[in-house]
Amino acid sequence: MTLPRELSIRNCKLIQQPVKELQALRKQQHEIKDVFHQEKKMYDAFTGHHSK
Repeated sequence: MTLPRELSIRNCKLIQQPVKELQALRKQQHEIKDVFHQEKKMYDAFTGHHSK
């Protein structure tokens, strides 16, 4: 999935940012911090299993 982006040049660098219209689609914002537990990275807000 790709998002529409606005392209600009700042200090000779190409900058990509989501178009401003996407802000209207955003819902509640969550901040998630990672925590290491027994050599695994854990996230309090997410649960599940990863298959290898």
